[in-house]
Amino acid sequence: MLKLKPTRLLKQHFASPHHQLLFYSTSNYLNCHLDSFLSTNAASSTVKSLFQSHALIITSGNSNDNIFISSKLISLYAFFNKPHCSTKVFDSLPIPKKDVFLWNSVIKSHFSNGNYSESFAYYLKMRLSNTLPNDFTVPMVVSACAELRWDVCGRYVHGLVLKSSLFVLSSAVGSSFVFMYAKCGSMGDAHLVFDEMIVKDVVAWTALVIGCVQNGQSEKGLECLRDMHRVAEDGDTRPNFRTLEGGFQACANLCALDEGKCLHGFVVKTGLGFDPLVQSSILSMYSRCGSVGDSYASFSEVVDKDVISWTSIISVNARFGLMKECLDIFWEMQVDGLCADGILISSMVLGFGNFMSVREGKAFHGLIIRRNFLFNQLVHNAFLSMYCKFRILSMAEKLFIRIPNHSMESWNIMVHGYCKMGQEAKAIELFRNMQQLGIEVDSNSLVSVIISCSQLGAIRIGRSLHCQIVKSYMADNTSIANSLIDMYGKVGNLTVAWRIFNQTQRDVITWNTMMSAYTCCGHFSEAIALFDQMLLGNLMPDLATLLTVVSACSHLASWEKGERIHCYIKEGGYELCQSLVTALIDMYAKCGQIEKSRELFMLIEEKDVVSWNVMISGYAMHGDAKSALQIFQQMEESKAKPNDLTFLSLLNACAHAGLVEEGKFLFSRMEHYSIKPNLKHYACMTDLLGRSGNLQEAEALVMSMPISPDGGVWGALLSSCLVHNETEMGIRIAKRAIDFYPENDGYYILISNMYSSMGWWEEAERAREMMKERGVGKKAGWSAIMRLKLQYACEKTYGLMGSGSLLYPKNEAALHNASIVFCSIKPIPLSQAIQQTWQAISNSEVYNGSHLYVRWGFHVSWHREMKLFLSVPVSGSLLSFCIASFTSFSSAGLRSSTTDLGDGTVMHVWIPKLHVQSKPTLVLIHGFGANAMWQWNDFISPLISRFNVYVPDLLFFGESYTTRPERSEQFQAECVVRVMEAHGVVSGMNVVGISYGGFVGYRMAAQVKERIEKVVLCCTGVCLEEKDMEEGMFKVKSVDEAVSILLPQTPEKMRELMKLSFYKPTERVPSCFLNDFIHVMCTEYLQERKDLILALHKDRNLSDLPKITQPTLIIWGEHDQIFPLELGHRLKRHLGDNAELVIIKNAGHAINAEKPKELFKHLKSFLIDPLSPAKPGN
Repeated sequence: MLKLKPTRLLKQHFASPHHQLLFYSTSNYLNCHLDSFLSTNAASSTVKSLFQSHALIITSGNSNDNIFISSKLISLYAFFNKPHCSTKVFDSLPIPKKDVFLWNSVIKSHFSNGNYSESFAYYLKMRLSNTLPNDFTVPMVVSACAELRWDVCGRYVHGLVLKSSLFVLSSAVGSSFVFMYAKCGSMGDAHLVFDEMIVKDVVAWTALVIGCVQNGQSEKGLECLRDMHRVAEDGDTRPNFRTLEGGFQACANLCALDEGKCLHGFVVKTGLGFDPLVQSSILSMYSRCGSVGDSYASFSEVVDKDVISWTSIISVNARFGLMKECLDIFWEMQVDGLCADGILISSMVLGFGNFMSVREGKAFHGLIIRRNFLFNQLVHNAFLSMYCKFRILSMAEKLFIRIPNHSMESWNIMVHGYCKMGQEAKAIELFRNMQQLGIEVDSNSLVSVIISCSQLGAIRIGRSLHCQIVKSYMADNTSIANSLIDMYGKVGNLTVAWRIFNQTQRDVITWNTMMSAYTCCGHFSEAIALFDQMLLGNLMPDLATLLTVVSACSHLASWEKGERIHCYIKEGGYELCQSLVTALIDMYAKCGQIEKSRELFMLIEEKDVVSWNVMISGYAMHGDAKSALQIFQQMEESKAKPNDLTFLSLLNACAHAGLVEEGKFLFSRMEHYSIKPNLKHYACMTDLLGRSGNLQEAEALVMSMPISPDGGVWGALLSSCLVHNETEMGIRIAKRAIDFYPENDGYYILISNMYSSMGWWEEAERAREMMKERGVGKKAGWSAIMRLKLQYACEKTYGLMGSGSLLYPKNEAALHNASIVFCSIKPIPLSQAIQQTWQAISNSEVYNGSHLYVRWGFHVSWHREMKLFLSVPVSGSLLSFCIASFTSFSSAGLRSSTTDLGDGTVMHVWIPKLHVQSKPTLVLIHGFGANAMWQWNDFISPLISRFNVYVPDLLFFGESYTTRPERSEQFQAECVVRVMEAHGVVSGMNVVGISYGGFVGYRMAAQVKERIEKVVLCCTGVCLEEKDMEEGMFKVKSVDEAVSILLPQTPEKMRELMKLSFYKPTERVPSCFLNDFIHVMCTEYLQERKDLILALHKDRNLSDLPKITQPTLIIWGEHDQIFPLELGHRLKRHLGDNAELVIIKNAGHAINAEKPKELFKHLKSFLIDPLSPAKPGN
């Protein structure tokens, strides 16, 4: 560029007054030109013309001197989205020229173009230049902080304003702070600022209303809008279109249709309804509130319908499944020349998926492809979700593969879809691929994978996933926690499920899931207790809660609890929907209240097939086949179509009532409804024919079955052969059954027993050998829980109680006849109940030749609850009672194991399902009684968390026995040691023995002292001497008298034993109960148990008793009359400082039954507390 050197003439010319006048004229011209450019021509001008004007300013020499021109340039460059040019203009100015007006201009330049951080940076430079902000600066800076969510910086500006006492009267400044705090989520501070404002204009009110709505406080936002309307006196405080937009959004968030209509009326009244933004807000509100009619009315009032308006009206139709209307509106939109965007298309696609409009959805997909509509990620994901909901796996997979760039949502939709379509393995595999690719997983995918693990039983993968969730800090997510509780509940790990339940933020679904887990595992009482706890926490149960707890009452046959819950449902105002009424009908039927079931059944106006089935099943359960058939007749008259469960219940009722012809008619009637009989129907029909003696016809039915018979069918036929003493036919049927199911142990046992009954001993032995050769082992039986509540002399029965699938182990037709015994109000002898129950079991289809176990609980109206276990073997000739808890050891983490020690000795022991090496071992040894379960049941759960617990049955108790002649406690101890060795436990044992078990535990500590670490002896007379009885230490005078009491054969002796065992024995035990109890409990291994008692007393001297050296805790009942307390003091003296004696007050010999909590407290202090880590400072 040429640079001209100024001459003297030129210098004189520019220095002359004429030039000064010319300069000022040029400056005024430029000012007017730029002002006109900014106000009128800017919108129509171009940035090029602005550059030309700027060049003129520079060449005229006005660029650095005129503040007004500089500010105009900054503003114009900001208008043309050139904030960097604004910055250059500002930076070219000398510092003295930069006043607050120019600073505001450059801050506004960046703020208006979205450069919020640059805007705040220039504010900081302004403060460093010692220029004070004004009431125009602060709103921009504070708004920039709001957009950046810079809460701290905004508070800094707020502090400056308060400190300098500036702008107290400025509503703009106050409104900006309300906006900033609301935008940053600090609604409390926003309200404080608003309350301190002297002048509250519409901007401040709008900022507060919208802030509440955006922060999830829609209800508070509506309250603010009401207050604003209440104080409005002029136009400055009346709601504007932005305020109303916030109000309509609040109504939509709350689905507050009435409030929305009121606000709509206000808009019409004030004349603001013509604003396009307000019209769009009204339409969106009605759409989100689900008001189709109002949405159409509002849509018709919108003058300029944009894509958002069309999307709103389509969305409300799609929400209610009005897909035909959606398509009509879509075509109308095309006629108007508008192109659908991704949001509109995805709204329609999701509607097709939610309402399973398969044909329309696929056709719409084809239309979108043919018309080449926008196919972005949102639309891809919508179609992917639609096909997953349609369960069209092939299309979903094709679409997933063709998506160009898989988003996180696409992966998560596919994982969720695989889970919903029953492709759990694929869901887990896809999740692994996501992990390998580093794709973020959302909570829905995690829930889907956890559910997949639960369905597949892949507990190891589920545990690994649980660990990952904990490490990624997602365990607090309620949905994930609920799915984990469900997974652990389904695999029976209630300990972990309960731990998660206690650690999570619980909602109603969490409570439901935990209750469902308890129900699934057969812990019905715990489920009901959890429901009570839920109510105490003031949490309202939903329908799923009530269905779960009613089901728990059904399984417990707890009429009192069920009726209490029914009352709660009625008083709580819950709608008695059909599913809930059906559950109550089933509950009352199982509790014996069949008339109450009928009353509820009659209240249902439109009965579905489930309601009919439950009522028919209820009558079948009660043995009232006539009423069941009447209900079925009414069902047919009502045009309701029965299903396979209907006929199953009817056939079962006919079988137990002996209605052969009716059963045959119903069996043939199934063809009329196009129902093919399944194995359960054939089993019932076989049972019906077999019971009536039509064995040939029953056999012909089985042999003509189009499907292979299962154990239920063969069991029904075999049991009929046994009932009618058709041994030869039974052998023939058993052989066929073995050919069909060679792995069923019951068939071999049955055929062996039948050979034996005919005296064919060689064939019987051959059947047993065949069983061994084929590797068929004897399986454990199943249990059914039943409970009777006896009041004094059995004045009435309480009811039948089942435990999950245990009551009906194979189907609902099993054991129904047994319930007849318990539904009667009239008392019957226990022996008769046992006989009728055994007959029902043996005649039912679940009978397959193996041992069946029926557990009874008798809740008597005295101080304690006595629970009895009835073991019914195949032949029905031997019944053995053991005092036991109905709570299974299995649920506590133990499993049953029987070990043949090889010398004619077989030991049964409960062992941990998983032996943890880091835990010490605890051996619990029972005293005289039936088996190990009855004395230790209440102590298993708290002990198993700290120990590997082993609970053996001593010889001639439970399932342990020997053919050897030894009867001493030394031999018992040796056998326990050997069975522990067989399970790999050879060291680190702690032993707890009660009564006779203490004798055995003491001998173990003496025999293998290096293996035993600690010993607990409870009421154990191990230090007694033969002379003690002669010297009158005991209540009895001789050993024979002791045997007659310890093994009672009459009710009087049983009462005498109870007096000696309990500190406060009951006197009101009915003789009928005691007779039945004695008959089955005290006849098994009677002679062997007598020998055990004699061996304890014979030639016993304290000098021959070895001293054990392990730390020993001696626990004794203060009023023990079996082994008096003096023996406890003697044992303490014998052992010296290694032993500690603890005396339990107000207790007799049975301290485990009378004082279980106090006994456990001492066990915990001696065994558990020393294992706990020391607390800091100790």
